[in-house]
Amino acid sequence: MEGRVMRYIPGLLLVLLGVGFLLDAFNVAEFGQLFSDWWPLAVIVVGLMGLFSNLSRPFWPLLIVAVGVLLQLRELGHLDFTVFGLIVPVVLIGVGISLLPFGKKWGGRREVSIDSVDASAIFAGIEMQNKSQNFVGGNINAAFGGVDLDLRDSDIKKGTEASLDVFVAFGGIGLKVPEGWRVQVSVTPLFGGVENKATQSDNKGAPILHIRGTCLFGGVEIKN
Repeated sequence: MEGRVMRYIPGLLLVLLGVGFLLDAFNVAEFGQLFSDWWPLAVIVVGLMGLFSNLSRPFWPLLIVAVGVLLQLRELGHLDFTVFGLIVPVVLIGVGISLLPFGKKWGGRREVSIDSVDASAIFAGIEMQNKSQNFVGGNINAAFGGVDLDLRDSDIKKGTEASLDVFVAFGGIGLKVPEGWRVQVSVTPLFGGVENKATQSDNKGAPILHIRGTCLFGGVEIKN
């Protein structure tokens, strides 16, 4: 239920923006001025959506929230800086922290047999083939980079389901799954796209892969 609500938020926000600018065009309300003062709230909402969609990977969503807060303080006159002067240092700090050995990170092409995936691509590309016969899911993050995960030689233990949490920010994630799996997608796209090309098995006992998360200015593609 939560995933469905999250998918509706970007559309509702765009509708509200359209209505606001329409009211401004007919001189019913001064929405243009209101928007110019409070537009960073949209950045904060984007970050919060990413955070709630993937609580186990809060770093990049929280960084987006922090940028939104600083931008809002700037618009309200409490801080004085240029947008370029903020974005460049924040991105450099974020990338630097991401590269520190706080967790597993892979680079290049790998063939693995691990039950739980934990991969982050920051300004880089990752190609991975997983052959686990007891795949349970994991986490994938792509920020200004891409992850290509091949699960076609993997399997999900009978009677269980796998869950894969994804977060994309200005990047892309490509997933390849076996034809016998059922893939259920609950990824919220915001100025991004999610495409599920994988064939869905009619077998009620087929392995189920849940894909959840947020896609910001990027794309997620699932296929066989």
